Amino acid sequence: MKTTVIGREELIDMFENINNQLEQLEISIKTNMSQQQYEWQRKQEARFDTCDKQLESLEMSMSSTIERKDQLKKTSLRLTLSY
Repeated sequence: MKTTVIGREELIDMFENINNQLEQLEISIKTNMSQQQYEWQRKQEARFDTCDKQLESLEMSMSSTIERKDQLKKTSLRLTLSY
């Protein structure tokens, strides 16, 4: 009878140990996941900033090209054929 009581106590201790390890694992996973999420979000923001700068640059070059074309149309000589 005493061996079953000791066996139960040992099992309870083992289960408590397993439970503690699982809690530590859960905390570790949550910490790592939040760090990974933060890192991913930071990388995405950096990519968006890069895309935004490239888009602004393209818009500026397009608008300057359009302005130049408009100026060329205004200042160009128009030749007409007459008989």
